[in-house]
Amino acid sequence: MRGSSGWQVGEVFNELKAFGQSKFEFKKEFYKKSEDKSMQNYGREAGIYSYKTYDKYCAIAKDLLRFAKDNFGVKDILKLDNRIVNAYLQSKFDGGLSRKTLSGYAGAVAKLETAINKYCASHNLNQTYKFDTVQFKEQAKELSYHHINRAYQNPEAIINALPDKYQLAAKLQYEGGMRVGEVGKLKAENLINDNTISVRGKGGKSLTYNVPSETYKTLSQTLSHGGYFFTRSEGNRYREALQEAAKVTKQNYYGTHGFRYDAAQDNMLEKLKSGAGLNDAKQDTSEMLGHNRLSITEHYTKF
Repeated sequence: MRGSSGWQVGEVFNELKAFGQSKFEFKKEFYKKSEDKSMQNYGREAGIYSYKTYDKYCAIAKDLLRFAKDNFGVKDILKLDNRIVNAYLQSKFDGGLSRKTLSGYAGAVAKLETAINKYCASHNLNQTYKFDTVQFKEQAKELSYHHINRAYQNPEAIINALPDKYQLAAKLQYEGGMRVGEVGKLKAENLINDNTISVRGKGGKSLTYNVPSETYKTLSQTLSHGGYFFTRSEGNRYREALQEAAKVTKQNYYGTHGFRYDAAQDNMLEKLKSGAGLNDAKQDTSEMLGHNRLSITEHYTKF
């Protein structure tokens, strides 16, 4: 399918528009006629009755398509596959999002699957899509029962097990507290001086990160060749290399965001040891991570 991501998403989700129709009547007919009366099947077959829900699903689908283009060179929504979808969902899990937010992403992807299948059927395309989100849902579900300290037990060992460029990416996250998306978009112009890196962070917020001089020097040399830190698909390959490094070092894999947990906890301990009060230590850590609320930082610093 050709066209902008917004146009493609609109084309497939048009198949599910049910604005002004009775959700109650659909549910009654569904349970009357369907052999598979599970809630999962109901969710697949039901249309979208709310403008708000429609906009939410479309926004996530467009985000997925942008991810596919940036990391896999895929611009066609009909060329999405399990590898792309799972990498996208894993990137959201790595981002340290809440269980509720992660479940929303899983639901939107499931709805996208339904929309694409209905689009293919109505356009006589002999294609069927099945996005496997089971592992992602299990990861998200686990978050609802107990707090998980997603810091790596031995981050240095994982970093040493990575290839050179990915070692540098991991150091920027562990030593500086940077998000993987911020690392990937680094250019020479982001380097200020005195080991300081300036980026446009989440939500467009202007952030600065400080890293050790050796890491800063290596980063400067890497970026001197021009372009972004990560070329297309390197962000996903970094995640794959990190997962393998965690396996080799016999540690649980907590995604790229695990290094931000390590950075937060190390900074908290350092501030407390230097005599700072608990609230001051939390505030300093919150500023380091670029958080808007202390409540978010408290999730990272809970051992």
